[in-house]
Amino acid sequence: MRATRLYQGLLRRALLSLCPLGLLVGALACGSGSGGSGLPPIAQIQQLDFSFSPSYVFGFASANTSTISIEIENAGSVPHTFTIDELGVDVTLDPQSRQIVRFGNDAGSYAFYCRFHRERGMAGSLLIGATMRPKRP
Repeated sequence: MRATRLYQGLLRRALLSLCPLGLLVGALACGSGSGGSGLPPIAQIQQLDFSFSPSYVFGFASANTSTISIEIENAGSVPHTFTIDELGVDVTLDPQSRQIVRFGNDAGSYAFYCRFHRERGMAGSLLIGATMRPKRP
């Protein structure tokens, strides 16, 4: 019970700190969006020359699907990767290209980075909130 409250408090603080900056990308919506998971991407992340925008992404896991997706766009002038070690994600994007990346919807905090430019600070964080399932009577 205490851990749940702590987790909810951390999520609430993360939301409140991101909203004023316009960095909250949005929660995963219910519905029939496009893509293999049947739901729209939880976020769109732009890779610039040596940074991600936004670099902090928050979304909720969905009870409706076993995967979530993020749309990555390389708006820079050099190749980049989008890598999340814990989720087995490692894709390379050429300049001026985009790709939808899908992975499991396990709740947790994950670091993402570009393998080519990590030492230059090209990294960010993905926070996936727990699945919200309706209680059955």
